[in-house]
Amino acid sequence: MWPLFLGTETPAPLMLPDSVQKAHFAETVHKIANLDFETVLQNLLSESVWILLKILLALAIYFVGRWILRRIVRLLDLALEHRRVDISLRSFMRNTVRVIFTLLLVLIVVSTLGVNVTSLIAVFSAATLAIAAAKQALERSGLSPQDIACCVCATLSAPDATPSVACQVQRALSLPENRPALDVNAACSGFIYGTAVARGLMATLGGRYALVVGCEALSRLMDQTDRSTCVLFGDGAGAAIFELCDAPFAITLGARGDEAIHAGGPCRTGSAPISMDGRAVFRFAVDALPRCLHAVLDETQLALDDVDWVVCHQANSRIIDHCVKALHADAAKFYKNMDRHGNTSAASIPVALNEMAEAGLLKAGQKVSCIGFGGGLTWGGMLVTYKASPFGRGVTEGDGEGKAGKDKTAAQR
Repeated sequence: MWPLFLGTETPAPLMLPDSVQKAHFAETVHKIANLDFETVLQNLLSESVWILLKILLALAIYFVGRWILRRIVRLLDLALEHRRVDISLRSFMRNTVRVIFTLLLVLIVVSTLGVNVTSLIAVFSAATLAIAAAKQALERSGLSPQDIACCVCATLSAPDATPSVACQVQRALSLPENRPALDVNAACSGFIYGTAVARGLMATLGGRYALVVGCEALSRLMDQTDRSTCVLFGDGAGAAIFELCDAPFAITLGARGDEAIHAGGPCRTGSAPISMDGRAVFRFAVDALPRCLHAVLDETQLALDDVDWVVCHQANSRIIDHCVKALHADAAKFYKNMDRHGNTSAASIPVALNEMAEAGLLKAGQKVSCIGFGGGLTWGGMLVTYKASPFGRGVTEGDGEGKAGKDKTAAQR
């Protein structure tokens, strides 16, 4: 016979008999009466001194760490400037390094005080790119966190099922707790989908400004031995703050279930890296791009000649070139930057918009069409009008205006 070991825990009764309660009370009084107050005082004093020393040590670590961080950021900026790195990347690198090292410093300080930081480290690793981009967008807009009506993050590579990246951005930026924050997954069309969701939330719940973030860490989903795929993608984040206003606006969205692009999820056993049927994706993209463009042009009763810029998802130069030829369009209108950043999925459109704004390519009153297409399969397009904000950057959409956008990428080649 196999021995059987059982464990059980019997819950305490809700009410104890009077005799038991009196016995417990008498025992407590006896312990208090025989308490060695001198020993208690000595222990309390010893603990107080130790706590004070830990607080002083934590403060010393914090202030020294802040001084070191300032020097690191300054040296990094000088090095990037010496190498003539574009201002967009320099700004992003400064913010990212500042956020990362500040979080590390806080973790060290908290750990010095004796607090378990395991859960804090998990949060730190989840949304660094999104937080850095969103923080810069908010700073550039000149708005306060209280002005933001909702936060929508588009991503297919969130490291955690929950909390969402949007909720982590909400906490990091101290956005109001009575406003919605959520992630959407429409792969490379995510930023368009996220903008549509944010617009719908403001139309339903009220509010004037929405924070929309596109964030990807695709290097986590790469099979480094698959050279046909891993060399195409990059990590990055982009953010924009949209404002509801009266101006021409159009948006179109669509989807068709297809595994031409596939990546395993966190709940799938033996989660698979990104895989892609390149030919099928190309055929899909060269059909979806012009279809979305025509849809938003028809809705606004504009011609392609009336549009100043077309900013597509930066998947493949051949896709954009093919569509330019098919549309008999001016290739100079179609912005491309995948040679510098790779395919950053949901982040690619805000990354491109930010680069254009910082380079002075976008002028007030210019009409911009943004087209996304990717895994799902999904596609989407919108037409917006650029309007320079008081801080020099902004995007205006029909029922919304993006006050500022920030992004940056670290491309994986």
